[in-house]
Amino acid sequence: MAPSERDDVRPAGVPRGAAALGAYGYGAGRDPYILDPDQLCASYGVQGEYIVTRLTLTVSVRCVTEDGRGTEVVPDWANPVVLAGLTLLVLAGAEAVRGTVHRWRRAGSASGR
Repeated sequence: MAPSERDDVRPAGVPRGAAALGAYGYGAGRDPYILDPDQLCASYGVQGEYIVTRLTLTVSVRCVTEDGRGTEVVPDWANPVVLAGLTLLVLAGAEAVRGTVHRWRRAGSASGR
């Protein structure tokens, strides 16, 4: 197989994986040892009684006090990183299926089917 015909996309995955690990590492190291939302709200200086609200997509954790003031504890960059990661996951899955189908068709035509 000629080098121009290679379907190897692994080199492109290395910087993407490094970016994902870097974002995870930054987020995990940002507020170390605070796993409970109540502790996180206290670390942001939320005073008095409050409730913790959570959303999955978009990622959100808010500490809302009795008077209605809310403090968002998820950093601003988290949602773009999550949405970009999900988009890349879908695109990578589609590319994997396309590459597999392409190889099957090429192998079938080479064997004379």
